[in-house]
Amino acid sequence: MSYVEWAEDENPYEAAIGGLSALPKTVYVDDQMRMFVAEGLKNAIPDATVQVAPKSIKSLREKKSDPEIALLRCANEVCFLIKS
Repeated sequence: MSYVEWAEDENPYEAAIGGLSALPKTVYVDDQMRMFVAEGLKNAIPDATVQVAPKSIKSLREKKSDPEIALLRCANEVCFLIKS
């Protein structure tokens, strides 16, 4: 896994696609993704189609490693503390 960094004034979508070896023709997004994120991707890769991921791709995301589960728990705890 690798992470893409960008400056505060830089377009994060362009920075993200700059880390790809080739531009995709289709970008699949989660159906719960914020609309502005999907639009940002669409604007950054104008020749690509941005669409909601089919069930076959969603099922891959349902499998979490132990580090991913720990990160999700941490995020949930932080959100809970902020709301309290």
